[in-house]
Amino acid sequence: MEVTQDLIVKYLKQDFIAISKSSTEEELYMKDYLLKKDLMSISGPIGTAITNSNGKDFIHNAYFFNPVPLNVYDWKINIINQLKNGEKQLDGSGDTMNMAKSELTQDGIIEIGSTPYYRVLTSNGRRFNDSGLSLKNFLNSDNRPISIRIGHDISGDVHGSDLSMDMSRDKQIINNKTETTKTKKSVLEWVFVIIGFIASLIGIYWFFTK
Repeated sequence: MEVTQDLIVKYLKQDFIAISKSSTEEELYMKDYLLKKDLMSISGPIGTAITNSNGKDFIHNAYFFNPVPLNVYDWKINIINQLKNGEKQLDGSGDTMNMAKSELTQDGIIEIGSTPYYRVLTSNGRRFNDSGLSLKNFLNSDNRPISIRIGHDISGDVHGSDLSMDMSRDKQIINNKTETTKTKKSVLEWVFVIIGFIASLIGIYWFFTK
């Protein structure tokens, strides 16, 4: 059975689903569906489902969103999308939304805007919005240790590969210096060999001419 948002709102606005022998297949299915989504709770006689606070929040949020986010992660993405064009007073309400808003603040993704009622993306939030990563992967990569390079500008926006690149570059510099030293040593050895050979020829010449 296809469950649309309009169908969910229809049953939530009824405020209860009383199950009896005359209940339709749709009513039975929607009771189980809404209980599973925590939009209704069992109350009163067994088989009666009553709209709870989450369900009432869903009705309110359905005026703004389709689909309405039903978990903290989806609310986080929804909030970020609302703020991607600048600060605004967020649409939506409910405990799940408030939890998502609190976690985004703790993670440094959003902050208070020009008034206490407005929220805005931080620079970190804008980087996430442009990253193409999942929020979890972005936060994990963004929290990697920063590599500090002597002789370069120190920046907080450092990729995790910088340290390995620096080590590789330093190793290459050392190898280059080693090769240069070997080359100089080899040239000097050949110079001494040639000087020795010339000296031997001069000695032989003087021996036979005297």
